[in-house]
Amino acid sequence: MVDNTHQTKSNEWFTPKEYIDLSRKLMVEIDLDPASNNLANEIVQATQYFDKKMDGLNREWNGRVFLNPPYGRLGGRSGAGVWINKLISEFQAGNVTEAIVLVNSATGDQWFQPLFDFPICFVNRRIKFYQSSGNKIQPTKSNVFVYFGPNVRKFKRVFKETGRIYLPK
Repeated sequence: MVDNTHQTKSNEWFTPKEYIDLSRKLMVEIDLDPASNNLANEIVQATQYFDKKMDGLNREWNGRVFLNPPYGRLGGRSGAGVWINKLISEFQAGNVTEAIVLVNSATGDQWFQPLFDFPICFVNRRIKFYQSSGNKIQPTKSNVFVYFGPNVRKFKRVFKETGRIYLPK
């Protein structure tokens, strides 16, 4: 039996609606969820989403993005790190105009380090994610929302009740 508070055999951890609502309040719309599926998109309601078969890592991203990346290893690297690098690349290229990424608060991990260049909300509780089975699960680490975009003051205002806000210097 798997203890879902510490691990799970699936990397499909869907974001609860309350956090999608905050992301939508910040960005108004979500144009793309690049690491999703049809069940998750019932909550996210992105105009476009890429599922595993569509392989969002090998597609161009545009507009306002919500990203809750899958974990695990990809080519010997952190899966979260690979997705974060893709987001940063698309943002720096101007393809992504705004984004919210939800990841573990793994501040000591190498893949997390580039995120310190962006505003971060350190969530003040462990998020209870849900799976396709309807079960709720919690990670062993806390989570963060990282914002990419020009509306930093609005990010602070919208996410301030969710946790402590860090702003890069």
